[in-house]
Amino acid sequence: MSIQADTTHIDIELTPFVDVGRVFAHGETVPFTDLHKVAGVGFRGIARPFVVGYVDVGYGSEGAAVFTGLNYPF
Repeated sequence: MSIQADTTHIDIELTPFVDVGRVFAHGETVPFTDLHKVAGVGFRGIARPFVVGYVDVGYGSEGAAVFTGLNYPF
């Protein structure tokens, strides 16, 4: 979905994602065992060319989590 304001073009995006990873304290730990898996959906509001706002909702073995933020693309 796109909205056109005076000089700013705004896009709304819906993005599914899958993430796999592990945090460990020692370098000798094998990083590919006991991986944590998360799946979810991300919502993006993009005011081109300046601002990206996002809300990510994911669900994994430890339950649901929500991340939000505001970024300025490079």
